[in-house]
Amino acid sequence: MAAHELRTPVQAIIGLADTLYSNAQDIRQKDALEIIFRNARRLQRLVEDILDVTKIESDSLNLNRERFNLEKVIEDAINDMSNSREFQFSGSSSSRKRVKIVFDGTIRAKRHNGVIVAADKGRTYQVIPNLLSNAVKFTEKGVIVVSVNTRRTNGNRSQQQEEVIILVKDTGIGIHPEMVSRLFSKFASKSFEGTGLGLFISKRIIEAHGGRIWAVNNSDKDKEKAKGATFGFSLPLSLL
Repeated sequence: MAAHELRTPVQAIIGLADTLYSNAQDIRQKDALEIIFRNARRLQRLVEDILDVTKIESDSLNLNRERFNLEKVIEDAINDMSNSREFQFSGSSSSRKRVKIVFDGTIRAKRHNGVIVAADKGRTYQVIPNLLSNAVKFTEKGVIVVSVNTRRTNGNRSQQQEEVIILVKDTGIGIHPEMVSRLFSKFASKSFEGTGLGLFISKRIIEAHGGRIWAVNNSDKDKEKAKGATFGFSLPLSLL
């Protein structure tokens, strides 16, 4: 009930802060509005996460399956993230993060019609910004690469099924050893911001589709370098 009641005032704060920022001329005013916007967005995510966790724990997370081009959804998520005030405001005014998000669309050479999946489009979109936000949070500079590929699952030929693999690879600090075993658990977080609900919700959404989600540190011979991490999830390429 509290989460529902918080939705309306939070949306008003975000909308008005965005409008004021667009018209502000003074640098100090812009800095103050960035803080308002950034924290209001954190509160908005918390509200939405609480509502989703409630649905998950009450077994009422329903999926509305439809056929759609997964690559288009990923591109939309990347564009929305890259153009968002949240991404532009990451870090202080004097020390912006130097992070770029790119989409590796090499699979298009194999599939001219794109990767078509039968899934809940809205929920699938929800997972991608969760993974992107996580990558941005722990990456100060470099490139975050999102890639898509398909493969056959293991097993007898008659039991094999084609699945799509989505990977989000960053150049950040990597996964802390203490977090490896509980990364997708509720409230698991080593960050000063966030509640640790995003990955928990993403896991439940992917598993509800019959897929898998995982995360590994990238291998790097030079241990002194920030090697980053790769988060991935799979979805079955089944038809409606």
